Amino acid sequence: MTLRAVIYARYSSDNQRDASIEDQLEVCRRYIARQGWTLTTTYEDRAQSGASRFRPDFQRLLADAEARRFDVVVAEAIDRLGRKLADVADFFDRLTFYGVKLHVTNSGEVTPMHVGVMGMMAQMYLSDLRDKTLRGQLGRARGRDGCRAASPMATPSCPGMPPALARVASTRPRRPSCGGFSVTTPPANRPAPSPMS
Repeated sequence: MTLRAVIYARYSSDNQRDASIEDQLEVCRRYIARQGWTLTTTYEDRAQSGASRFRPDFQRLLADAEARRFDVVVAEAIDRLGRKLADVADFFDRLTFYGVKLHVTNSGEVTPMHVGVMGMMAQMYLSDLRDKTLRGQLGRARGRDGCRAASPMATPSCPGMPPALARVASTRPRRPSCGGFSVTTPPANRPAPSPMS
């Protein structure tokens, strides 16, 4: 009996476009044709972040999997399914429980090892993207007029800086101090400690 296959495709808004979905669908269609399966439907989440599993078509995919409406899910890559390791692992576990296989066009049938390794890489990408986004926002905030720091090691004080960015700015490493003085400079009007004999 020919297996019933479905496709899941997603793109987020960062540096991607709507045509990305069509590209993913075409790659998955060709993969399904090579396997001799029958494509029954597609699930598409456009401009949806993989950081959340609460995407409309992803939730519909889960519901249809539970109803056993297909035998195989095909995606271009694991990171299309989600960017969080816990979400990808949960999705894989559910499919396994429902007796549904998961395939990605860049590596074939997905195993628990794939979920662990590729899911971790997807989550690391998400964390790196978040850090770079915050860094860029902080840089723009520091470049505004009126955004000045008392010294190169001080936290900048920027009118209108969002609280989240102010917290990031306050985590910058600072010169260690002792009693308000630099540890490398003896306090004024006090002699430097004499070496111990």
